[in-house]
Amino acid sequence: MIDAEQVYNFVTIMDENHRSYSCNDGFCFFLRLDNVALSKIKENPKLLTDPDTIKGLLFCAGDNIHFIGVYGRKFRVIRQAIREVIAKEKPTSISWYNQDMSKFIYRRTLCRPS
Repeated sequence: MIDAEQVYNFVTIMDENHRSYSCNDGFCFFLRLDNVALSKIKENPKLLTDPDTIKGLLFCAGDNIHFIGVYGRKFRVIRQAIREVIAKEKPTSISWYNQDMSKFIYRRTLCRPS
């Protein structure tokens, strides 16, 4: 069971490491991953439920963005947040899992790494 302190600590860590985006109607959390780390979480989504693994992945500095949490009052808010993260971070790919973590979704972007 996750308690309020764990949630607060997670949000703080993501914010301090510039791995979050927020607006009035929503927010998202993401990781910048290299190809090796991205392959590992694709093969084993349970890695994303381990706080120590998440902390370790924060130090990864790859060209891929993996969204680990998104929320928006409306779908257009989520799409806008993703567009803004892509425009700012310029990843070569984005990925995420569906809500029950049974499907890995991967998309190449038109961005080139800085």
